[in-house]
Amino acid sequence: MKKNGQATLWFMIELIGAILIVSIAIEIATTLSQGTFFEKLNIARDISMQINTLSGLPGDGYIVNKNLHGYSLHFLNNKVEVYEDVNEISKGTHSFVTIGSSNFDSVGLVFEKPNQVVVSKIGNEIKISRDIPIIEPTKILKPTKIIEPTKTGEKEKESTKEEVKPPPPPPEEDSIISPPSIPY
Repeated sequence: MKKNGQATLWFMIELIGAILIVSIAIEIATTLSQGTFFEKLNIARDISMQINTLSGLPGDGYIVNKNLHGYSLHFLNNKVEVYEDVNEISKGTHSFVTIGSSNFDSVGLVFEKPNQVVVSKIGNEIKISRDIPIIEPTKILKPTKIIEPTKTGEKEKESTKEEVKPPPPPPEEDSIISPPSIPY
């Protein structure tokens, strides 16, 4: 037989549990109806694909991402989280694979509502920052003329010669910058 005090205590526990479940359901329904969950998930997928792309890039390069829509970012253990508030339930998360080292492996990296995020690969290291990195000049092949004898006379043939040039200026929009291809 239950005493009055026990019944009241059990009722309070059930009431608190019901309020908690209803508040979680309302937050999830609001997030889904506003479409912010899918927006966060797409931003997380974009950033993780950018990291994967740069990991496979043979040279140096960077990607500037300005489409963050005022969300915060958290990078830890090869996973990116996109959220408005640290304590929210519906964070957009996505995993990525890196080849080499990075500046967010074990410590984690947090950006609170950044205007832009720059994912860069310099050497064999992936870095994530707010600023565009300085990439060393690369060797660019420059066409030169060499005369080769032919049956009907002499004909000019283009060859290549190495020349060091500075990198191009940073772009205005999201893009990948890599060393230019060899001109034909």
